Formats: sequence, structure tokens, C-alpha cells
Amino acid sequence: RDFGARVPRVLADACPLGPAGDVNGDGYADVVGGAIYFGSPVGPAATAAATRALEGCGTGVGDVDGDGFGDVMVGAEVVYGAWSGLAAEAEWRFDDVYRAVAAQDVDGDGFDDLLLAAPGFSSDGLTQRGRAQLYQGSAQGPALPPSWTRMGDAAYEWFGECVAGAG
Repeated sequence: RDFGARVPRVLADACPLGPAGDVNGDGYADVVGGAIYFGSPVGPAATAAATRALEGCGTGVGDVDGDGFGDVMVGAEVVYGAWSGLAAEAEWRFDDVYRAVAAQDVDGDGFDDLLLAAPGFSSDGLTQRGRAQLYQGSAQGPALPPSWTRMGDAAYEWFGECVAGAG
């Protein structure tokens, strides 16, 4: 459900707001930023849900484990959705600080896949060349290792600075 301009100004905080999918399985799309705001028939709640505190800005990443709940990435951690909102602990932690984008179901297996970008990634003497990686979703969460990796060709290229979901 597209809430468009109906997102209350009260939701404004230091983190950008965006769709989180249906994190708590109630049939309504939720909104994530610095907290989760559960959806309802009239739009997102005006106050944050009493669920797991986010330690940073959250990004909805689809349903990477296929359990029917929207999942959220906070920093370099994937937190699964649950009936109560978000799980108490992160299920996945990645080594680098990433920008996350739900890449949807790229391979058609029924699980949302996870596109992660680390624009400040450095390797092979190329400072901040950047890197983007695709992790395929599965019943166990994002599959390791990534199925696709691309890096910038030059120092300070910041490859992955601008990534977006497909589909």
C-alpha cells in the first residue's frame, strides 16, 4: 500500500523514512526510519511501535527469509520481522558498513534477494573504490557467499553510492 503524502510529519526524525513491508504480519505495510511505525487501514501510526529499538537508520529489505514478514537492515545487520514487530536480535551481520536495497526476487526462487553496497570499500590499493554485492534470499536468510560482486575500477569512485531496487 502506498501511503504517499499521508505519512504524518510527526514521523520525521534524523533517518529517512521508507517502506518496510509488513514487518508484523498484520496485513498492512509498515514504515521504517529510526524506528518502526506499524501500518493500519488509515496509514502508518503516529508513534513508533514498542518493538526492538533500532540502533541507526533502518531500511526495508523485503522478506529475505520467506517467512511472510518484512525484514529490515540496520547498519550492517539484518533483523527479521515477526508477529511482535522486529526480532529482538539481528540474524545476520555483515563485515562492512552497507547501504541496503531490497533487490526483490532476482532469481525467481520465491525469496527476496539483498543488494548491498559499500561505497567506501577499499582494496588492491584503490582507496574507496566501492563495492556492490547480491545475496540470494533463502529460508535460512541471505545465502553466503554473495552470488554477484562488482567493484569500482578506480580510487575514490565510490561504486555503489547510488543503488536502487529493481522490479
